[in-house]
Amino acid sequence: MGHVHDSPLHEDVSPVSIYRASPADVQRVAACRHPDDGVADERMRAYLEGRHDPHEAEGPRVMLYAVESAVVVGYIAGHRTHRFGFEGELQYLYVHPDRRRQRIATRLITQLAEWFSSEGISRVCVNVASDNSGARDCYAKIGAQEFSTHWMCWENGFMTPGPHG
Repeated sequence: MGHVHDSPLHEDVSPVSIYRASPADVQRVAACRHPDDGVADERMRAYLEGRHDPHEAEGPRVMLYAVESAVVVGYIAGHRTHRFGFEGELQYLYVHPDRRRQRIATRLITQLAEWFSSEGISRVCVNVASDNSGARDCYAKIGAQEFSTHWMCWENGFMTPGPHG
């Protein structure tokens, strides 16, 4: 995944395709958010360009987005880090409410896992609100464990299915 792809990174029988974002895609990607979910982080473009660094983040970084019928329905981003002694951090994950529970998040996470693997990253953390049971359940199903009130992690490989995955 060393460059922006003009064709989907992943395509299967569902009508959703996954693409790698460039800085020019960020406005379109961010616009997929439902109004009830608030606006996307205004620093997303700067993050992707390497001009905004979350705590202890390093380059490289990647953003991927899901498209269905020419409409962006979700996105994910991650980067190399030293936060809490981890190697990678899942920075953003969003799926439009009308498209949740349809495995789009899992497909985005799977593609991010491939990118992390290509970068030699296996120990990954993610910040997740303690009251966000949907995200916590999603992450737990793919092997994440809680390590503090607001953080979950994959200690032995990102995307390792848990007992219920």
